[in-house]
Amino acid sequence: MTIRLTSRAHFIMLGSLFLAFLISGPLALIFVCGAVILAIVMLLITIVSMPYFNRVQQKLDQISLIVRENLNGIRVIRAFASQDKEINKFKQETKSQKDIQVKVGSIQALLNPFTQLIVNVAIVLIIYFGVVQVSIGGLSQGEVIALVNYMNSTLLALIVFANVISIYNKAGASYSRIFEVLETNPDITSLSNETDWNDTPVCLEFKNVDFAYNKKNVLTNINFKIYTGQTIGIIGGTGAGKTSLVNLIARFYDVNNGEIYLNEKPIKDYDLQSLRSFIGFVPQYASLISGTIRENLQLGNQNASDEKLMTALQIAQGVELVEDKERGLDTFIDQGGKNLSGGQKQRLTIARALVKDPKILILDDSSSAIDYATDFRLRQELKKLQMTKIIISQRIASVEQADKILVLYHGELVGYDSHENLMKNCQIYQEIYASQHSGDGDLHG
Repeated sequence: MTIRLTSRAHFIMLGSLFLAFLISGPLALIFVCGAVILAIVMLLITIVSMPYFNRVQQKLDQISLIVRENLNGIRVIRAFASQDKEINKFKQETKSQKDIQVKVGSIQALLNPFTQLIVNVAIVLIIYFGVVQVSIGGLSQGEVIALVNYMNSTLLALIVFANVISIYNKAGASYSRIFEVLETNPDITSLSNETDWNDTPVCLEFKNVDFAYNKKNVLTNINFKIYTGQTIGIIGGTGAGKTSLVNLIARFYDVNNGEIYLNEKPIKDYDLQSLRSFIGFVPQYASLISGTIRENLQLGNQNASDEKLMTALQIAQGVELVEDKERGLDTFIDQGGKNLSGGQKQRLTIARALVKDPKILILDDSSSAIDYATDFRLRQELKKLQMTKIIISQRIASVEQADKILVLYHGELVGYDSHENLMKNCQIYQEIYASQHSGDGDLHG
């Protein structure tokens, strides 16, 4: 719109002003005064309307969020017969957004009337003072008509500018909201450039680690060591801090107090990209991208061969996902893996992590949707891998064969030993075990 409209408008306005000064300097000053007054009016309308445009964008955000939540949770909404409630919520938000748009539209609509008013007042003044000049012989009638025509040309140019300014007001609100995101600096950054992995006996060490999302600690005074090649289980009640603990290893968050050491070096000394390349992370909720099975598996290793992909699938107990499909590794996966079951998605994400050949494999409750027999075969295959493995699970059976089991209770480390020793000296672990084997107990915590 700027190129189409204003590329010629300023030439018309400046040209008209120049020619008006050639005819009569005093009358041309009326042009200048009118332009200044109009610029002030435009500025005031812009200042008043800008907050409303920001509110319109915020309302659009809320409406988009409601629509997205309703589409994602449509089965839940139907199951609880909440369609009417969600429809009313949507209507209220759209009505609120409409009211704000009507208000800001009314303010913006003042631009053209004010432009017409100021320019027409200027024309009346030109005619009035022009008649005086004509009567004393200072100007001819034709020159007065020329001044009026120049003023009309200026009017058209100013109307164009007013419309473009209205567009820029709307765009400015969107621009500022987009750049709030694009110009946000990440809290987690690379503080050093260490990129090498040097095998040491102690692979990972937490030393006096505290972590809090807001003020209250999620993890308090955590101390333990993991030796290279060990399999470590992590267990605890809901909200015990299991996922938060493993998120600190990949520096998705930084600790509030204490230090985490990787290969006897502070974890912050590693380049962030290199650090995460050492780790194969399988999140609690399986997340897949739309594309083929091959594209998903190669996410962490673009050069992985089909043989390597099949080996990873075999370890993850997911070979049938390929063998049962006509297109094999080129089978398409819908957005979010909607055409797969929960267990199939979990097995694919485990295979994706294995394709990276990580030094540390973290499984965050990644077998919760897998049946016990498949989970057992998966654990048997993982045992054969020469890498450090950290397994979070709610099932005792998934971690009891680990070298050591880390027991968390309300963010505190209450046990770190083998299954046999924990059964002797850790009350929390005993209660968890009893709750899963007696059939009538409740999970502690």
